[in-house]
Amino acid sequence: MEPVSGLKSEIFRPLVTLVIPGAVSIAPYILVTIAKIPASRVFWHHHPTVTAAVVLSAITAAGLALEDLGARIEESGWDVILRKENEHFDIEWRRYLRLRTNDEIIAQRYVRSLITRMKFELAMVPALVAHLIGLNWVNSILGVLNKTEILLVSAALLVVASYLLVESLGSARTLMNRRQDVVLACHPEAEPPFPEGKTQL
Repeated sequence: MEPVSGLKSEIFRPLVTLVIPGAVSIAPYILVTIAKIPASRVFWHHHPTVTAAVVLSAITAAGLALEDLGARIEESGWDVILRKENEHFDIEWRRYLRLRTNDEIIAQRYVRSLITRMKFELAMVPALVAHLIGLNWVNSILGVLNKTEILLVSAALLVVASYLLVESLGSARTLMNRRQDVVLACHPEAEPPFPEGKTQL
């Protein structure tokens, strides 16, 4: 991998999996703080750099917490489902983790992109729920939206969260299949512990 491409990936992945979900989750609560605590507006005006650092730290902390929640969904939900679909799930996962490769194969790049996508999907589910709660709180204070509008917005957020939850299971399933491909590519002589028909989508 070229250094520039590697640097882009190192910036892109935390942005997608931590910063965006974290910002989505806490944005309404920042507005609540500004609306309910006038001193925060004064502090922001006089110390914008410090305020930006505090907000960025809060976004990062929220992003890490959301990533952990997403990992819990994956471990307690999707992994359980995938184990039922593939009895060799744990064996394949351990074989994948023990691989030693001198040259990167295309499937490994794809696996990394799948991991980023799945982490984003899983983190955004609780982020959108937190945003929904905060949005209703903000609206109760500022009264920007009427009852019908806030119901429509809330329903839309729940639909998006549900969609991402379903998509994250699909990403986890695709990731499982691609790990099988990586193991076979690195050890084509080995007898796979899974039916050949399940190595493809």
